[in-house]
Amino acid sequence: MIDIMVNMGRVCVFAMCISTSLSTFGTDAKPPQNKSSFTESELRMLSTTMPTVKTAGQLYSVAKATTTNATLRQKYLKCAAACLFACGRKDLYIKYIQNELDHPRNVEDELKEPCKRCSGQSRGREYRQCSTCNGKSICSTCKGTGQTVHVSFSGNKYNTCRKCNGTGECARCGGEGSIKNICWLCDGEGKQFSKNIATTCFRITCCNIAEYMKNEPLRKAAEEKARKEAEALAKIEAAKKEKERKAAQQLAERMTALGLVDISGKWMTPGSVRYVTYRILQIYKPGHALCTDGTGRVFCLLYSVADNRNISEGDILINDLYRCGTYSYITVLNAPSTVAKFAIDLSVALKEIRNSRD
Repeated sequence: MIDIMVNMGRVCVFAMCISTSLSTFGTDAKPPQNKSSFTESELRMLSTTMPTVKTAGQLYSVAKATTTNATLRQKYLKCAAACLFACGRKDLYIKYIQNELDHPRNVEDELKEPCKRCSGQSRGREYRQCSTCNGKSICSTCKGTGQTVHVSFSGNKYNTCRKCNGTGECARCGGEGSIKNICWLCDGEGKQFSKNIATTCFRITCCNIAEYMKNEPLRKAAEEKARKEAEALAKIEAAKKEKERKAAQQLAERMTALGLVDISGKWMTPGSVRYVTYRILQIYKPGHALCTDGTGRVFCLLYSVADNRNISEGDILINDLYRCGTYSYITVLNAPSTVAKFAIDLSVALKEIRNSRD
């Protein structure tokens, strides 16, 4: 009597354990979430244990709580995924983790091994010889002609082959001579999930996260140092640009005081032109010449006496010309003419402008 009561008590306790387990880890159960962080020692301890759904839930909850470090968050999610696959709970992975991963396909591929049935050959697709045509690709009824012959005393009657509908090809393989079968175990992928590989990936990822956390202070110190160096360089660059800006502003003020204007990035006298191609018509005295440009316009050119030996009538030159007034002369037709006056050098042009004002 006592033995019967003890056995009944054991049965009740066993039934209660099964009921609790089913209610906690049912098909639609969400992994338990009761952790917000892991220490390095806890992660290293996890790497020596067997994966469980509870562990996956803890890893998932820590991943959800890790919002400031995207890299660490993805590592926790990958570890939780491997843990669930090791427990055979692909359904929980698809429901809670798959959409959280940045690259779920890459994570899933790491947890797979070649299919045990097809060995991953031809990506889970098998080709075997068609038994109907024996690999000949032609219809076995009409022998590839597309017609059948009905022999009678009144003569032969040709009809369209009903088996191939007149194509002459084997109706079963479509004229290929072989039939393609998709492996039912891996559904044509050539790979299948492995609990052993998932367990190994879970343990390795736990160690990687622990190592990542161990090096986190050094990484943060390096990032802080790089940030400070970048800020220092930015300040130096800003000071340099400010110095250049002030120098350019001061130069502009001095040039403006001299009556100069900025023409295509060069300070010149008002009315000046850049990159003018012209020809020397006549040198009427040292340092003075009448010239004409490509449009036929005549103007007076001033140049330094030192350049007199290098300039002769008929020469074609290209220079920036500084406007410095006008020049009046009598033409060969005894008619007065006034043309613009330019100088090759800015100093000559400024001197000429000052002389004309005095």
